[in-house]
Amino acid sequence: MITPSISGRLDAFRARMLPRASIVGGAVALAVFFAALGIVNGQNLPSVPPPPASVVQSPTQFRIGEKLTYTFSMDRFRNVAYAETHIVSRGLLNGRDALELRARYKTLDFVSASVMSLDEERIVFVDPATGLPLYVRSIDNSTVLPTESISDLIAAPLQHLDLATLIFRIRHAGGSGVFNIYEKGRVFAVAVQSNGVETVKTEAGVFETTVFSVQSDYFASHGLSDVRINLSNDADRLPVLARIRSARGNLLEAKLASVQLLVPDPPAPVITPVPTPVPIPTPTPLRTPEPYVDNEPLARDIAFVLGERLEYSVIAGARPAGRVVIQARERKQVNGVDSLLLTADVISHDATEQALR
Repeated sequence: MITPSISGRLDAFRARMLPRASIVGGAVALAVFFAALGIVNGQNLPSVPPPPASVVQSPTQFRIGEKLTYTFSMDRFRNVAYAETHIVSRGLLNGRDALELRARYKTLDFVSASVMSLDEERIVFVDPATGLPLYVRSIDNSTVLPTESISDLIAAPLQHLDLATLIFRIRHAGGSGVFNIYEKGRVFAVAVQSNGVETVKTEAGVFETTVFSVQSDYFASHGLSDVRINLSNDADRLPVLARIRSARGNLLEAKLASVQLLVPDPPAPVITPVPTPVPIPTPTPLRTPEPYVDNEPLARDIAFVLGERLEYSVIAGARPAGRVVIQARERKQVNGVDSLLLTADVISHDATEQALR
């Protein structure tokens, strides 16, 4: 179902007579563009031979807590998508030193409604020494039921960069250089070259940047060209602006909207509680039990006394039929237990007065 606001934008879009094929071309560019920002990748990547030593770059460095947010535009349409990346923490993954990177991207408005819907969360664990991915978990929220995919590269580590880690390598290599990435079962060389300076104004501020052109058969195979990335000229080398053009001529731009450095809280100190001294109680001396005495009087809260005898006459019609005698006979210790013997005697009324018990 299309909301009125989105429907209005679609009508305005169609009124400008932009062919749908052009939009689809921009959609392809958008999908690859998310990847170029280091947030769209997570296929099951096999291990391949390492690249030649001449193209191996210096180890990638990461700022723990860095969170970058981007807004996307396509031609004259603004805010068609957004993305964010966050270097969350550093720790051990299956005994290996690893960095945790989290990312989120989502298409908005008419792109999400009529062209493509992208809504994905991604967690990537990276080897901080090489910048190579170790473990990738992605959750696709664009469908009715979220779907999850996992790439575990710990046992067979990837020997090349992927799109999810390329941007970090470019940043910390100072921009220019040649890098190898592994995508779609192939190794692609990515050449990055300085192409002048430019002042860029975004929602995050005004940045003096260096423009780097990026060339690779990977982009050409998707019909994409004129790939440019603006890195800030300060020590952080922030990706401030990225541009890419589709085969249909759509210009897609990603601008830095905010920069945060969310320093993780230090671990809480482990406090060892001081045990409170517990006094040792003095043992209570055991009483020597007194010898048991038979037929001791019963407690006063019992409704009868020891030796009490109750006799009842039984009459059948007008003739006596017998007697019933109930008696609290005696109190003795039986098998070590204080016991009370109660008896009931039924005596018939005959010549022998035989007792029935």
